[in-house]
Amino acid sequence: MAGHSRARRVRSGGACAAGMQGGTEPSTLASDSHKICERKITQVPARSLHAPSSACDEKWPRERGEVGACVVNNAERILSALDAKLNKPVELTLYGRAAFVLGFRNTPKEFARSKDVDAILWIGQADELLRTTNFWEAVEEVNRAFRDQELYISHLFEENQVILTPEWKEQRVRIDGPWEKLRVYRLGNVDLFLSKLMRNDPQDIADAKFVVDRARWNQDTIARIIGLARVPEIPEIREQFFICAAHFSQPKRQVQRKVRLSSAAIAAVKYDESKRTLDVEFREGEIYRYLHVPEFVYRELLQAESAGAFWNAIKDQFDYEKLE
Repeated sequence: MAGHSRARRVRSGGACAAGMQGGTEPSTLASDSHKICERKITQVPARSLHAPSSACDEKWPRERGEVGACVVNNAERILSALDAKLNKPVELTLYGRAAFVLGFRNTPKEFARSKDVDAILWIGQADELLRTTNFWEAVEEVNRAFRDQELYISHLFEENQVILTPEWKEQRVRIDGPWEKLRVYRLGNVDLFLSKLMRNDPQDIADAKFVVDRARWNQDTIARIIGLARVPEIPEIREQFFICAAHFSQPKRQVQRKVRLSSAAIAAVKYDESKRTLDVEFREGEIYRYLHVPEFVYRELLQAESAGAFWNAIKDQFDYEKLE
């Protein structure tokens, strides 16, 4: 059954913990892909946000990052070693710093020093790679070869473990490189941005802002993109998404009226968009004001099947004060 377990080589709870700490480790087997992070709409056509003719950086099919064009960076070294060991063509979709250094022009030079390659697998791709290629064996060999240099093919997530849009696969950007068997893509700008909203980490937020700057999105566009996100049903990831998205939210000058809820725990809520405060009146009569609450969190609270359960899961992320 060892062969079968290789097909499930997607990042599990332990790997996520390393990622949360900014560490790097070789890819490991995951018996249950849903353990990926065990601590962790305004309807707009997605295609219009991904369109190559827009201001996004995705219209380049053959251009390379500045560093990659001049020297061989760590990501290219790792992928070239993998390519040399493959017995059949393999399609790989990059995210993380490898996607930036190979997928954009004129990236900061520190991007090239990233020591791992992260990738997204569509549902079923892990098993497909096991049946038709030597991909998993090649990954093990590459990680062993580069162990002393601490270079790894590290995080391999299935698509349902990452914040993406449903159309992520169709909106990828092809990366041309010196590979014979590897067909390399990066996530499109929209999905690359969303994938960086899974961890409230300064580097991830900076990477998300890099995408925003390159794509030249305004606040309305960012809000629409956040509304398109398909967030995994994992409480820790949802909490981190709310926090990360707040970095890109722009308050509006409007005060909402008090909204009565049918929740058994919450009697009513009132949101102030200019101050980003949420007043929550509980059934027991107590009223608390939560601070720095993004507007989309308020919307999700109103739409939640159980407002009490939803708010209880995320309320500790916000400062609060009790109102008289």
